[in-house]
Amino acid sequence: DGKIYTVYTENSTAMGVYDIASNTWTTIANPLGQGTGNITAYGGLLYLVAGQSFVSYDPVTGTTKTLASAPAFNDSSQDPTNGGPFNYCTGTGFQEWGAIAGYEGKIYGHQGDGCNGFAVYDIASNTWTELPLMPGYPVLGGTIDPSTGTYYTYGSYDEANFWSYSVATKTWTTRTFPSSVNDGGMAYVSAPGLQGIYAVYGEGSTGFARYNTVAGAYVSVKKSASAKTVGVGQKFTYTLRVKNSGGATATKVTVKDKLPSAVRFAKHSTSAGKCTGKATVTCSLGTLKAGKSATVKITVIARKAGKPKNTATVSTTAFNANLKPSSSVTVKITAKSLKLSVTPHTAGAGTRTCYAFTGTSGGKGVGGAKVSLAGRSATTSGSGSATLCLTLKQGTYHARITKSGYSSATAAIRVTAAPAFTG
Repeated sequence: DGKIYTVYTENSTAMGVYDIASNTWTTIANPLGQGTGNITAYGGLLYLVAGQSFVSYDPVTGTTKTLASAPAFNDSSQDPTNGGPFNYCTGTGFQEWGAIAGYEGKIYGHQGDGCNGFAVYDIASNTWTELPLMPGYPVLGGTIDPSTGTYYTYGSYDEANFWSYSVATKTWTTRTFPSSVNDGGMAYVSAPGLQGIYAVYGEGSTGFARYNTVAGAYVSVKKSASAKTVGVGQKFTYTLRVKNSGGATATKVTVKDKLPSAVRFAKHSTSAGKCTGKATVTCSLGTLKAGKSATVKITVIARKAGKPKNTATVSTTAFNANLKPSSSVTVKITAKSLKLSVTPHTAGAGTRTCYAFTGTSGGKGVGGAKVSLAGRSATTSGSGSATLCLTLKQGTYHARITKSGYSSATAAIRVTAAPAFTG
């Protein structure tokens, strides 16, 4: 109902409640009255267990109901220190460091804390049934994948076993977890394209992993540019190659590319689907079967100097095993070079002289550029010409021409003590 409930193994009095909408925390009384890490939500109720005490809690009415006692468990776990049974496992029920999870009207749970008991609670009949003992000794953390009816957990302490129990076949399977674990946490996520079991490695580790529980696609995007360096005003093309390298078909594949401010959109094209947008180009590519690819081309015009980084991201409604579905490329944009010429180059001090300036780039006149000299300025015409008439003191002056997208340039003028003679 828009809330997250938390319990603590060492707190028998309080349960934390986080309200997602208001971003606030409150606490309520612990319905179980015991510290535990074993909690799950199912059918609108919360279920908590520790030892043989088992309750349901209705967060709407705030009522707690005591349910059938959990199994005591006749555990066969062996203490690696002395080779005998763990003295705390047999006859003690659920340890505080286990897990429970709901599926199809039942609550499944493992004993935890290095004990290998496993059981199921039938909500309708209010009865517990012990199931086949686990093949190892799990720790805190477990969940069910409802799409496959499989219970998952891991352990033992400081080991890397990853166990799954099939509700349909009533059998356990052992795999290898990416790293050794201690008391941690595990959850199933059903978001399209992100389905799987997510797990933290637990105490003493910052590790985090996802186990793909469905056949997945592997959709990636590789971005490139038609040039590494371009000048302001030049066109170039970003190419986005989207490929599905996975074993499953990728559905509703979409690639997005937010263009940097240093470039201006010109046009786009795609080998599949349709692209829309300018500042952000969004291409709906449709379905990509395994091994298939699509290519998007986005032509832009460099508008200001810099090294803009451009990143494209791809998504699909299918499960995507690619955890980094994005790609970036950087293109260096250089300013156009300006040249400034002036006539005359010399003048006499105290004599009013009109200086004719010409700004060019690549041999062509540049209009709209600003020419500055001794605190005065003028704007070049379409042919790149500008004139400034000034009376200057003796010395050497440097006129400067500037324009956005161009590098600046200077031209020297020498003012002598006596009038300069030409001819």
